[in-house]
Amino acid sequence: MKISPTPAQAAHAFITPHLFKAKAPAASPVPDLHVAGPQGDLGVWTAGSGPAVLLVHGWEGNHLDLGAFVEPLVAAGRRVVSLDLPAHGVSAGTRGSIPDLAAGVRAVADAIGPVEAVIAHSIGSPVTVLALDDGLACQRVALISPPMRYTDFARATAHQVGVDPDGVVEALRDLGIDIDRLDVSTMAPRLRQQALLIHSAEDRVTSVETTRKIAANWAGSRMIEVKGLGHRRILRDPTVIETVVDFVVG
Repeated sequence: MKISPTPAQAAHAFITPHLFKAKAPAASPVPDLHVAGPQGDLGVWTAGSGPAVLLVHGWEGNHLDLGAFVEPLVAAGRRVVSLDLPAHGVSAGTRGSIPDLAAGVRAVADAIGPVEAVIAHSIGSPVTVLALDDGLACQRVALISPPMRYTDFARATAHQVGVDPDGVVEALRDLGIDIDRLDVSTMAPRLRQQALLIHSAEDRVTSVETTRKIAANWAGSRMIEVKGLGHRRILRDPTVIETVVDFVVG
């Protein structure tokens, strides 16, 4: 007989990256820098010189996920800074809520100096938006395949494991996570950065509809809808890469 987890157990699991995936060996295992993060040292890799562009990966990913952007950004005269988020890759930590991850992004940004732009994928997008809402300064931000509401993911996870969604949301609040704040569409109107949003129409992980809502609430943002690139292939598409790099360098 299968025993379902309690809401508290499900909440803890929800913010804990799967170690096999999140800690998978990287092709570049030795970071160029170690930055003190909220749960210990964060691995950081750099390439090139010039204004800094920060790359922020998604859930259970690592710094290599946005690796296809590095060479063209360096060629465009940018210093590319990639990190393994807290509890991911070689970085320390076990807890990976959006606020935990956003604290890691801000720690790296503070350590490397002024940041011109941020490119983020998937969960890295609300992580970046929260960091911006909390004071991270940059001129431009590109969000690829962004989810919108943290509560949507929490409730979906609860359904998958057979736990009351309301109970999981309340358990996340008990853990000190302001889950109701973590809605990109409600944070977006407060932001003044230039924004580029890109989403593939048939993405099965995050919905293109959510990006439309984010774009509608982010003054001056530009949204591009593509087809046939899913949730991860989009990170390797030459046209997407060229479009994002052109946006970043202005």
